[in-house]
Amino acid sequence: MVVTTRVRRRAGRRTNLALVFLLPVAFATGWLAFGTGTLWPARIVTIGHAVVGIAVLTLVPWKQLIVRRGLARPGGAGGVVVKVSSIALAVRRCLAGRRDRPSA
Repeated sequence: MVVTTRVRRRAGRRTNLALVFLLPVAFATGWLAFGTGTLWPARIVTIGHAVVGIAVLTLVPWKQLIVRRGLARPGGAGGVVVKVSSIALAVRRCLAGRRDRPSA
């Protein structure tokens, strides 16, 4: 039982470390692809950006496990944070939608 806990913790750490590396690389390659003006460098950077994006997407299942484990921890306020942020985003989305409509 101890071995499985260690393996899970290591998997969580590896996932987070991979994301710490991949997300800034994805951000940088996105801006590089936007900023290059010639055809071939833009293609090369865009391919690199796509590879990094696919790598980030492959980490989603493991990150879901990490988040669920954190939310299930007793004494944590994770559920409250998720609910409040969801409500805040829903209200923001509703208000942004009202701005786009023409006045009647």
